[in-house]
Order: sequence, then structure tokens, then C-alpha cells
Amino acid sequence: TKDTYTNTDGCGSCANPDFCRECDTDSCNEMPILCNQGVVDSATSAECADTQTTKCSKPIFTDYKGYSEGNFTCGGCTTETNGTTCVECTGQKSSPCNTIETLGVNFQCYSYQFNETAKVFEVKAEKDTCQRLSGSPIMCNRPISTAEKEAYTNTNGCGECEKGTKDVTCKECNEDSCNIMPIMCVQGTETTATECSDIADDKCSEPKFINYQGFSENVDFACGPCEQSTTDNTCEECDGSKYSGCNEGPDVFDYKCYTFSFNSTSGEFVQTKKTCTVELNTDSVCNMPATKKITESEYKNTHGCGPCEGDTEADEVCKECKTELCNDLNGAPQLAASAAFVLLQVLFSLFA
Repeated sequence: TKDTYTNTDGCGSCANPDFCRECDTDSCNEMPILCNQGVVDSATSAECADTQTTKCSKPIFTDYKGYSEGNFTCGGCTTETNGTTCVECTGQKSSPCNTIETLGVNFQCYSYQFNETAKVFEVKAEKDTCQRLSGSPIMCNRPISTAEKEAYTNTNGCGECEKGTKDVTCKECNEDSCNIMPIMCVQGTETTATECSDIADDKCSEPKFINYQGFSENVDFACGPCEQSTTDNTCEECDGSKYSGCNEGPDVFDYKCYTFSFNSTSGEFVQTKKTCTVELNTDSVCNMPATKKITESEYKNTHGCGPCEGDTEADEVCKECKTELCNDLNGAPQLAASAAFVLLQVLFSLFA
């Protein structure tokens, strides 16, 4: 300042060495430029030693990746590094042009590596520390559960998905350590498992399946456990996996039987067709009142799918048969349809 530099001209020794520099050649006392100098974590502003230096340089900072290799220094970048890992600027005597970025608080993200044996991405044991500029949001990324090796191109879990991969093979989130790969479950009316939206889910659930009755009503295929009131009654749950849905349900086959309702006016059973659902390779059983004289109170089955209830077959109240629409109370079994159905079921079991 005006008060700390007390020499009256540039000749001779410094009057106040703390605020003055000396040199020992003709016209050597030109004021050099200022540059930030040092490693990235501790660089500070200082005069360049060479008064002929006209440029300052620094490593390039990339959001979520940090600084490239190199230091803050006097002088320009090399031809090889200029614009790739280094950036230079024209120096000034009043302040450094190679300014130090103002950084936000570091955060962490999980990173993933491809398992060549299992052919899936697995989380690494150690999380990565991510750097960002002040004002930049926290951002982590991860591969989707089914991503192939070449499809997920991020090198770590810090920052945004690589261009063109967001919501295709890569997912983003905006909290510290948020990029945990969730489990997969069959959901809603979908037939294949997809990722759950809540990374805290560790179970999948599904409607309970009962042969000849089908899936329980008012219960969905879903992420998360069953509601407590439905567990083991109309809903079943299983431990989730990151790579497949545990609630995919059994392989099932549909066939038709007649089902019966009692007409109190006529005093007879009225039959209508009903679709029955069973697990693959289960007998396609139908049931029916043993004769038209059987009463409503004697015939215990609620529908014509499946075997007779209790001892009603032995008591000759109910009859069973094992082909489609074989339980025709009004006439002979429909042999052609039954034969076609049996052949179809055999072919389905062979190719399923």
C-alpha cells in the first residue's frame, strides 16, 4: 500500500523488506503478475518469480468429478494438456486470473462394477466421495437392474447419467448415498418384474393362488409386504431380489366347467359356463350334482371347478370328471371339446 512501500524510487535497497522485493540486474524490478499457485487443496495467490511470465494456469474442474491432474501455477498449459486437463488465462498484476472455484460440501455415492460371471452390475464395497461446485445439486447415478455391461457407461456413481442413458439404462437421484439398486417385483397388471420405486422395500407381495379358484380378489401384485390383515389369507409375500421378481406367481392354465345355481322356482339347478384356473400340470377337474334330483342343501360346492367338497362324492351327491365342460347336467359330456382340451393342455405343458 501507499503506507507500507516507503521507497521514494526504484533504485537501491528496500526500505521496508516486508513489502518490497529486490533484484540485481539492470531494469529488473518490473512488477510480475499474480497467479494462484500450489496444489488444488491449498493454492494461494502469490507473485510469479519470473517477471516475464504473462499467463497463469490451473487444472480443469468438472462437476461431480473434481479437478483433473495438475496444480495451480504461473505460466501457460502445455500443448498436450491445454483445453483437456488444463486451462490458462492472461495474468494480471492486481489479482490472479486462475481463480479457485468455490466448492459445495462433498457428498458420497455408491458405485457399481459388472460381474462377468453373473452378468449383472453389483455395488462396490466402498462409496465414492463426490465434489461439486457451490450451488450444484447433489446427484448420484446407478445402472438399472437389467442393464448390460456396454449399456451403462458411467465410470462411477457421482453425478448425472451419461448423455442418452437416463431412464434407459441409468437412473439418477439427488440425495447423499441414494443410488442403491432397489429390488424388482411384479407390479399391478404387469407380467414381468420391474424395479420398485422405494429403495427401502425388501419384500414383494402377490394375491394368494388357490387351484380351481384362481387369484384372491382385491390384492395386487406389488412392492412391499402384505397388509397385516391379508397375510396368509388372501396375500403372500416373499424376500425381494435386485435382479428378478420373487412374486411372479405360478404358471397357470385355464379351462372351462359348468357351474350351478339353484332356481327355487323350478326346483332345479341352472348351469352356466365358468373359467377355471389351475397350476400347470394340475388335473382339470369339474364337479356337478350327481343327478338332477339332488337338492340345494345336499350339493355343497359353490361352483363347478375342482373336486367335490368333503365326502359328497362318496355319498353320491356330487360327481367329478376331468375334461373341459364334462360336467354337463343337461346332456352327454362334450367329447370333442374335451379331447381337444386335453391335447391342448399336453402341448402347453411340453412347451411351457
